[in-house]
Amino acid sequence: ALLSKYVLGIKSTDVAWKTFDFKPASNLNIKWARGVVTTPYGNIHAEWEKDSKGKVTYKINYPDEIKGYFVSEKGKRKKL
Repeated sequence: ALLSKYVLGIKSTDVAWKTFDFKPASNLNIKWARGVVTTPYGNIHAEWEKDSKGKVTYKINYPDEIKGYFVSEKGKRKKL
């Protein structure tokens, strides 16, 4: 659970995973992460990769019953 939350960047923000934040740990010395987080509504599949210039690209799939938000390094929250 700690790797999913702090490295992959998936964190529940509501009761029973109705909403979640996706904030990749791009500030760590890690080039990529991939994982699956189980929720009561199904699995969240996420991956991210940091290129040599520090730009992060990501892919994420999650159940339609929940809402996800991308959180930038500066803390800006944007609906996925």
